[in-house]
Amino acid sequence: MLLATVQVASVDAGGRLRLPKHVKEIWLDVGTNSAGFLRTSNQSIFILGFEPLQDKWAKMLSAASTPLNVRSNETGFAKNRVPLGKSASNSVVLPFAISSNLGHATFYVAALDGCSSLKRPQKVDDPRYSQHVKTVCTEQAEARQVPTVTLEYVLGSLLPGGMPVTRLKVDAQGHDLAVVKSGGALVKGIKQITLESYPDDCPAFYEDQPLCSKIVAGMAELGFSSLSPPCGKDKGCSTQNLIFQHVLRKAR
Repeated sequence: MLLATVQVASVDAGGRLRLPKHVKEIWLDVGTNSAGFLRTSNQSIFILGFEPLQDKWAKMLSAASTPLNVRSNETGFAKNRVPLGKSASNSVVLPFAISSNLGHATFYVAALDGCSSLKRPQKVDDPRYSQHVKTVCTEQAEARQVPTVTLEYVLGSLLPGGMPVTRLKVDAQGHDLAVVKSGGALVKGIKQITLESYPDDCPAFYEDQPLCSKIVAGMAELGFSSLSPPCGKDKGCSTQNLIFQHVLRKAR
């Protein structure tokens, strides 16, 4: 195994990310891959993404690069340096997986890399699943070590204190609920959370993968209510996005 230690972002003396002064709120995107990354033109919103697949992380960073044939109007020279971790004017992407521990973990890379996960894939033969799921999505092509951080670390130590996190989107391929739970008590400060799920009567294609009802129940234990239609059966085996908001309980 060959590992490298490289700097992936700039932080202040306290180890927190430096954000522009005009930023008023933060969105988190866990498992960006390269196609489904959260975006907004609102510069008061800062987006922090996490993508452990190196080629997809690099692709996100290259989006902020200026082509060499574009020259400065002021100097006439071309500059294409990308600040550490920057993917757009208001976003940074880091090459970590979100897990229950700080350190490293085994990441199972599928033949269709958007299906890669910290959970080991397992074959399914249910006709309600697409051919992609039954073949390349559940085909383990490689197992590699990736760096990991907890959501609690992100919320409590990496992001500037006092800055509200209003949105969290997780697409961690069967690991979504575990990502939220890794935030501990700090997740209660997030206004809205979106997780990926599959219907209850579909066979799991990752080991220990919670399906819809278990995810809803797990989020309820954390103080979140679902804004999505109730979990059910006979809906096919297509992915579902579940949206949750934190329930504010009145003091007695």
